[in-house]
Amino acid sequence: MEPKSALEQNIRCAYRLIVEYEHQRSLAEDPKAKLRCEEEINEQWALIERWVPDYLRICQQSEERPPEDIQQIIVSRGLDSTVPIRVVSTPENAPKVHTGSLSPTPPTIQEPPETPEAVDVALSETSEKPHRDVSICHPEPEVYASYAAGLRRLRQHLGPGHPRYSDALAYEQRLSENIARSRLHGDTETRRAERSEIIGHLNELASSAVGTPFNELCSIADEPTSEPYPDVPATILIPAGPFRMGSSKNSEAYDNEKPCHEVELQGYRIGHYPVTNAQYARFLADNPNHPVPYADEARARSYNWDPQSRTYPEGKADHPVVLVSWHDAEAYCDWLSQVIRHHYRLPTEEEWEKAARGGFPDRRRYPWGDEWQPGYCNVQELGRNGTTSVHEFEQINRSPFGVVDMAGNVWEWTASRYEPYPGSPHEGPHYGQSRRVVRGGSWRSDPQGVRISCRGRYEPDARRPYLGFRVALDARVETMGTASQQKTKERPERADTSAQMLHSASKEVPVEVIDRSALRQNLTTYFNASELRTLCFDLNVDYDSLQGEGKGDKARELVAYMERHGRISELVEACKRLYPKVTW
Repeated sequence: MEPKSALEQNIRCAYRLIVEYEHQRSLAEDPKAKLRCEEEINEQWALIERWVPDYLRICQQSEERPPEDIQQIIVSRGLDSTVPIRVVSTPENAPKVHTGSLSPTPPTIQEPPETPEAVDVALSETSEKPHRDVSICHPEPEVYASYAAGLRRLRQHLGPGHPRYSDALAYEQRLSENIARSRLHGDTETRRAERSEIIGHLNELASSAVGTPFNELCSIADEPTSEPYPDVPATILIPAGPFRMGSSKNSEAYDNEKPCHEVELQGYRIGHYPVTNAQYARFLADNPNHPVPYADEARARSYNWDPQSRTYPEGKADHPVVLVSWHDAEAYCDWLSQVIRHHYRLPTEEEWEKAARGGFPDRRRYPWGDEWQPGYCNVQELGRNGTTSVHEFEQINRSPFGVVDMAGNVWEWTASRYEPYPGSPHEGPHYGQSRRVVRGGSWRSDPQGVRISCRGRYEPDARRPYLGFRVALDARVETMGTASQQKTKERPERADTSAQMLHSASKEVPVEVIDRSALRQNLTTYFNASELRTLCFDLNVDYDSLQGEGKGDKARELVAYMERHGRISELVEACKRLYPKVTW
């Protein structure tokens, strides 16, 4: 299937789910069930908004017009478009979809006209143009590459032993998250302002530490990379809620996939892509005694790293790292947790499957839908006979949440032991032992082996040229504590850094002695907009849902929100960890 047809199919499928969720919401009596449906509706609209810009660019390049039903969806959302689109009135009996503050009345799904000529005639009947939101754009990849090169040079100047090295990594993570959101949902004024704040911090850090502003490091840096920040894995938020796990299709499901059952999960974040060779190289650079990916066997020859130079195979920087054991993957997560100061880990198999399938009631068999599509991912029938870039199938091998490369390319380690599902009569020979579950299939698999529900298992010390991993972390990001509280081994060169001191533990402040007015004023005074957004993320509060436009309004609403939910002391403690010298 061509990319244009695939995007049309995705947009239609997302809209059909919107209609289905709206129907369920109208029948639900439980307020939590209604809220869950509304969250799913908004999530599907977010996916449509991400797909439309790419789809319209393809239409422009091919000089083709969008089908009428796709036009209606685009116009109903007021999406950015340079393609003339016919505004079609919505029939009176069209389903009314609740989408919160984002929702004009959505269109009905219609079959596209039978011929391209029919589309041209329809478009010529109106001169109306859709609203163009000039605040949404998609920056050029060269901008990302220059930032990546500047950060790479900054790290080279600092070195792991520098007291501000961990600060540089923290800013890099924030910038990576910002750019990942901009790539997925468009580069809004808010995201540009946040990015400007982060780069301001990087300019100050680079000027004081190496004598050259960060912007200059970007302009003189060599060798731009195709990945925005190849050293820090970007992650995607998977919202809390239930999903269907396993398979109910008895004709194709293996015994260990049964029975299909509902699982409720808290919110979490999962790697946008599998961890790449370039990202894993940073871990090895900081851990010179950790063995490189290597296996003394013929099938691993083209994936073995050079044990002397500790470099990955040429041309595979953005390929998923392979020949790594479960213990290697755990060690990488521990290292990343220490340098970024957030608790990274492997996803559980439940988290992996929800990220690939989507929330309740989705039962799709593959990340893109229910039907197998040749050429959508790297499997045996494609004939590549090896790993591919994690970006190669980015536009089509994508889950409903936007997670990429979850079918084929490489099997992925999870944190879970291999156990039977609840209520399963199946008695496998390896249940309850040391084997860990792997998911996703690989370049050696057939379509049956890359279904979302398919479960593999390996001993934790296994290393294979088709076995990699991706990271995960809790949605409410746990900030690393003091050195004595960290689960990873202490790194002496960071033991006395100011960054660690900011996160030292403190006693809870009694609610009755908290001055709310002073708290609001201090939040406005000491936090810039970007830092306030990060604080909300750490507290698991949706920054964008707080009323008001300015920083002062957001600070006032954050205090009111935490007060309403009995979490005002938690807010104070978070502020004290970040600014311990301020009287909160």
